[in-house]
Amino acid sequence: MSGIAVVSAANIKNYGMYSVDLSGDVFFRKLNRSFTPVVTQGFSRAGKLRFQVFRRPQDFAAFDKVIFWGDFLNNPMWGCQEYAKREARHYRAANLQEGMERWRELYLGLKRHCPATRILAVGGCFLGANENLEPSFRQALEEFLDSAELVAPRDERSLEILRALAPGAKLAEGIDCAWLLAVPRRKERNRGYFIYFFGRTLQSADISWIEELSRRTGLRAVTLNWLDWDQSHFKAHWYFKWMQWRIAGAEFVVTDTYHLALNSLNAHRRVVCLYDSGQRENEGSCGDAKKPLLLRQVGLPQLLLDVNGENFLAAAVYDRLQTIADDHVEKALAVFAGRREKFRRLVETALAKPACS
Repeated sequence: MSGIAVVSAANIKNYGMYSVDLSGDVFFRKLNRSFTPVVTQGFSRAGKLRFQVFRRPQDFAAFDKVIFWGDFLNNPMWGCQEYAKREARHYRAANLQEGMERWRELYLGLKRHCPATRILAVGGCFLGANENLEPSFRQALEEFLDSAELVAPRDERSLEILRALAPGAKLAEGIDCAWLLAVPRRKERNRGYFIYFFGRTLQSADISWIEELSRRTGLRAVTLNWLDWDQSHFKAHWYFKWMQWRIAGAEFVVTDTYHLALNSLNAHRRVVCLYDSGQRENEGSCGDAKKPLLLRQVGLPQLLLDVNGENFLAAAVYDRLQTIADDHVEKALAVFAGRREKFRRLVETALAKPACS
């Protein structure tokens, strides 16, 4: 057996997920290691990336390592919701229970089917993984954690949840894999515009207040189509690169979308991140509980804005921007860079371990 299978979630034309998967492509190419990008649902292509579609645990037997890359892949909340529904809708699962069982075999039970294969999971989120679990799924999750060579979740709350489930597992602090993606830096001082996009917390809300924010700041408001590309794969990759460049040149970004906030910070831009503090951890993989964790982890909690009970968003966003300058963001990111490098070395070291270790 040889090579590494890098498992991603099915990307249904979502640029945030694309940033995670693209970071994996760049990371493994720089390692100069043989790797195969894999999905178990969805299409064999996303943007410029191409994947093998594996539907059975046995499909992984040819690899000496399998690494689950980011997202909610090994989280039963995701497996029992989005994954199971997609199995029933597109892959002829008789019901949600059958879809859940398929997920469990692939994402928690892989070691049983491929005992010689080494399992790693990095940059994943486990919010809600400890809630409302059937005993069989809890046992499967605990067995997965105990059998994996490394599980490095992306946030502190996920790590806390996993330590409670499997105290003896090989767990470590991680970060979101999208942080490993290099982004363009632009130095222009007179940018003249800000970026906005709302597709989660304010998905169906009135956003006419953006005009008031534009008036207060004296900047032009520019929106992006962050969550749903309608271009060809070639154009989708080009558009993602264009969005990176556009974000890097903006005065600031305001959004309710987790990975747009992350990609904006990665471009060294101020981003006011809107969220609803009333949402619980088990709201689903698109829930709001992950956003405070992201901003606190990078040392910029001032950029969070709770929309719960907030009636004047333009004024609230404007006031929040006055509390933090570009140099505050630079200082926080300079500190966070150490954690990013630590995560990179952690994954590289784990992958370099010989099979007999």
